[in-house]
Amino acid sequence: MDRHTCRIVIIRVLYQLDINKQFKVQAEDGTEITFNLLFTYEEEETNNVYVFVYVDDEDEIIPFLYDEENESLLPIEDDETFEKLDKVLEDYCNEEN
Repeated sequence: MDRHTCRIVIIRVLYQLDINKQFKVQAEDGTEITFNLLFTYEEEETNNVYVFVYVDDEDEIIPFLYDEENESLLPIEDDETFEKLDKVLEDYCNEEN
């Protein structure tokens, strides 16, 4: 994963997840983005929930911290967390293959 592309502004979930595991979000600049949900991960130590998403026609999977109270996806900004989530993604991909 390329850490720099994950530095997206806070986005708000606009619609519930549909049957195709897609949902739309609105960035602070007002643009609407359709994400595909790959999987979610709940960290046992912190009870933080992370979502791993991708956009059609792009090769990148992006992790976000899910803020349930504000129904927002927050960017991962700390290197330690990002590295931990990179390992989670790697494990997920290995399980799927």
